[in-house]
Amino acid sequence: YPFPHLVIYDALPEELAKDLTDNFPISQDINDVNNARFDLSAKEVNEKKEISNLWKSFINFHTSKEFFNEVIEIFGTEILKNNSFQFSNKDNISKLRVGVRNIDSFKTRDILLDAQISINSPVTKKSAVREAHVDNTNKIFSGLLYLRQPHDDSSGGDLNLCKWKDDCSEKDKLRFYKEGLQKKHIELYKQIKYKNNVCIIFLNSLDALHEVTPREITQHYRTFVNLVGELPYDFFQKEKKIFKAIKQSKLLLKDLI
Repeated sequence: YPFPHLVIYDALPEELAKDLTDNFPISQDINDVNNARFDLSAKEVNEKKEISNLWKSFINFHTSKEFFNEVIEIFGTEILKNNSFQFSNKDNISKLRVGVRNIDSFKTRDILLDAQISINSPVTKKSAVREAHVDNTNKIFSGLLYLRQPHDDSSGGDLNLCKWKDDCSEKDKLRFYKEGLQKKHIELYKQIKYKNNVCIIFLNSLDALHEVTPREITQHYRTFVNLVGELPYDFFQKEKKIFKAIKQSKLLLKDLI
């Protein structure tokens, strides 16, 4: 509640978390961009000679069938509950052909994973890198592994899990939704501090509202791994215009029949 999610503190063995943190690839070419997001995809990680083999192995595992099976082991029941029209049982999900985003395609794969080495650049003006939002409608799950740098004494950059106000109906959600939702429609449910070796994984839906709290001015980078599982289709709607298009299509089909 308010949407399926898992928070893991001390997610990795201490020595592994330290090695990944100490060897976190950070580009020095983006210091003049205020609090912006930059990512290296799994494909790019494997192409860069300067990135350590440890990092490459870590990224490769988190784009593997083995990792996907772990996600399904935890979230399979909830996926079935919310997507019964797509999957009749957990075996249907576990049999999905897993590929890597930007390497494989949906021509031969059923789901594409990515594990991005990600940063938010230093902050020159207090700001939030992402306000309240849900992820793209074809993402079935998302995840974050925080690898905060040891000398980072900045404040902000925590993750807020939010919920719709109780009086919001499904139609209201479609009508009101946009990134940076007005606070009168949502409320804070849980705040997860930006700390080293904390992992958050959640199932995506119109209810999976989350945001990053504003960061104060700092020269430090916000460093993390971004986990993604994408399907070749949208499995929920988040915009009123899509909702209208679906309704119009049903009416058209009814007239044709």
